[in-house]
Amino acid sequence: MISYNIDGSSQNQFFDLLSIIANPEASSAKLKELQSATEENKKYVEAVAPVSDIIALRESLLKQNADAANALDAAKTQAAQIVSDSQTSAAGIVSDAQSQAQAIVSQATAIKEGADALSAQVTTALADAKKAEKEAKAATAAAKAQSDSAAAAQAATEALQAEVSKIKAALLEKTKTFIQDL
Repeated sequence: MISYNIDGSSQNQFFDLLSIIANPEASSAKLKELQSATEENKKYVEAVAPVSDIIALRESLLKQNADAANALDAAKTQAAQIVSDSQTSAAGIVSDAQSQAQAIVSQATAIKEGADALSAQVTTALADAKKAEKEAKAATAAAKAQSDSAAAAQAATEALQAEVSKIKAALLEKTKTFIQDL
C-alpha cells in the first residue's frame, strides 16, 4: 500500500515498518518522534475543548444579548404604552377638571345673577318701604289732624250740647214758670 507523508511524498509503509523494526535506534527515534508528535497533538486536542467552550460561551452570550435586546424592546414598548396610557389618563383628568370648573363657573354665574336680581328686588322693596313709611307718616299726620279736628268738633259739639241743654233747661224753666203762671 502506498501512502503519502505530510510533506506530500509517497512511500511504501510496509518497507518503512520493516526498516524501523530492523534498526532499533531508528525505531527508538521514530518512537520519540511519535511521542513528540502525540504531545504536540494533545496540545491541539486540549485547545479544542476550551475553544468549544469559548464558542459555546460566545453563542450563549449572543443568545443572552439577543434576549436582553428583546427584553429591552419589550420594556421600551411597555414604557411607551404606559406613557401613552398616562397621557390619555391625564388628558381625561384635565378634561374632567375643565368640565367641573366650567360647571362651577356656570353655577356661580347663575347664583350671582340670582343675587343681583334679589338685590334689585330688595332695593325696590326698600324704596317701596320708604315710600310707604312716608305715606304712613303723612296718613298718621292727616289722621292726627282729623283726630284733632274731630276732637275739636267733639268739644264744640259737647259745648253746643251743653248750651242746648242750658237753653233747653232754661226753656223748660220758662215753660214751667209760664204754666205755673197760667
